[in-house]
Amino acid sequence: MYATGNLLMLFRFVKNIKAIRSSVNSNKRLSLKNASLVLVDAKILPHTFMKYIFVNKDEYENRELEKEFFTHELAHVNQLHTLDVIFVELIKAFYWFNPLIYFYKKAIQLNHEFLADENVLKNHKQVITYQNLLLSKASGKQPITLASSLNFSLTKKRFVMMTKTTNRFLATFKQAVILPVIAGLLLVSCVDTPEEKKESLHLPKSKSRTVVQSNEDTYNAAALNTQPEYPGGMQAFYAQVMKNFQIPEIDHDLTAKIYVSFVVEKDGAITDIKILRDPGYGLGDEAKRVLELDDTKWKPGILNGKPVRASFNLPITINVKS
Repeated sequence: MYATGNLLMLFRFVKNIKAIRSSVNSNKRLSLKNASLVLVDAKILPHTFMKYIFVNKDEYENRELEKEFFTHELAHVNQLHTLDVIFVELIKAFYWFNPLIYFYKKAIQLNHEFLADENVLKNHKQVITYQNLLLSKASGKQPITLASSLNFSLTKKRFVMMTKTTNRFLATFKQAVILPVIAGLLLVSCVDTPEEKKESLHLPKSKSRTVVQSNEDTYNAAALNTQPEYPGGMQAFYAQVMKNFQIPEIDHDLTAKIYVSFVVEKDGAITDIKILRDPGYGLGDEAKRVLELDDTKWKPGILNGKPVRASFNLPITINVKS
């Protein structure tokens, strides 16, 4: 049974390697800094294997992929995250029966995403805009297990980590404390007990703060117990926007995204409307006008059973046919 498991895991590993190699050889490639961009016909999420970044061909040629995505994937390339994944996959091939290996692999890949997210925010600064870009890609097709995916474990942990700051002294202190703890655990694990009993190690579940408060008692909507909601849902909201949106005269086909930000007050009114990303042509000004025109009251965000002011961010996609 053990040997059969080894063979199946190794077969799966080799099969995935061949699939990646086939995709690289059969698709168009472009140079992108120190990486190679592979344009794939299938609808996929951007993902990385070694120096290759795989993206959907149509999205790339229509310029529907924001620069934050390329910064994210280049971080995986530059930091050699694929080597970590391959290493864990080879260990898993021989210790496939150990459930801790699977948790270990997930923890490594999640840490990769933290590092890539950090690189994006260091270069582009806009936390809320980047979070909404991730959410906009959340329904894409997942890549094979050896690749570093843009959408791996898109959870509150990643969103909270993006806004989390750590005191430098505290971080250094924790690192200094953990070294003797690890040394002690290694020493204890090497000591033979008379009874020769083996105890299982249970890793404690990590607890993360799920609420990130900004200035003036305004909360990030993604961290609330209940997010703000437009009457009838988001489809009704977008229908209202499109109904009143007057597209400026543009002499060519265009698909553009406008990223807007606003605050949903405790009484459901929207205030502090801002355009985070304006594709030009007057589209940003028109989006702001439409939002200011709509006096529909939202259902406010709820935190600990009470309505609170919540910052809300949305993409609005505009298709123009000349």
